[in-house]
Amino acid sequence: MIAACLAKDIADRPRDARALTAMLRAIPIPAEHAWTPEHAAAWWQAYRPAAPPPSASPDEIQIIMPGRTDLRPVAATSEAAIAQTVAATTQDAIAQTVAAASEAAIAQTVAATTQDAIAQTVAATSEAAIAHTIAATSEAAIAQTVAAASEAAIAHTIAATDATAQEPLPRTGASGDALPRTSTSDDAIAKTIASPPPPTRG
Repeated sequence: MIAACLAKDIADRPRDARALTAMLRAIPIPAEHAWTPEHAAAWWQAYRPAAPPPSASPDEIQIIMPGRTDLRPVAATSEAAIAQTVAATTQDAIAQTVAAASEAAIAQTVAATTQDAIAQTVAATSEAAIAHTIAATSEAAIAQTVAAASEAAIAHTIAATDATAQEPLPRTGASGDALPRTSTSDDAIAKTIASPPPPTRG
C-alpha cells in the first residue's frame, strides 16, 4: 500500500479515499491486532483529509498519508491539481478582474466631468457672474470713488495753497537781519503808480 501511494506514476496511486480504504482492508491483520470499527472511525476522524471541491475530478485528488513528513508522498498535489489552481488566474479570471475598471467604469468616472458638470463650473464665471463683478466697479462705484476727490476735497486743497500764497515773504537786510514788515496799502500803491518816472539823461 505504501509503495502504491508513493508510485511515480499517478495512475498507479490510489484514485481516491475509497480505493485507499479498500487497500487497507485487504491487508491481513492478525486477530489479536485487529481494529474494531471504533478504532477505524477514530483513525479516519484524526487523519481525514479536507473534502475536495465538487468540481475536482478523481484524477485531481491526492491523498496525503498521515505520519512523518519524509514518509508522505512527495507529489501530494498532482499536475492536474496544480493546473486547477493555476486556472484560478486564467485569462478569463484576469479578464474578469480587469473588467472592474472596464469601459463602463471609466465612462462612469468621466461622467463626473460631463458637459453638464463642466457647464456648471463655467457658469460660476458666466455672464451673470462677470456682470456682478463689473457691477462692483459700476458707475455708482466710480462716482463714489470720484467723490473722494469731490469739490469739498478740491476746495480744501485750494484753501491750503491760498493761505501759503497770501502770506508775505520775510524781508532781510544786507546783514541778513529781518527787516520790519511794512504794509503796502492800496493808496500807497496808487501814489507809486501816479508818480512820474525819473528823467533820463541824454
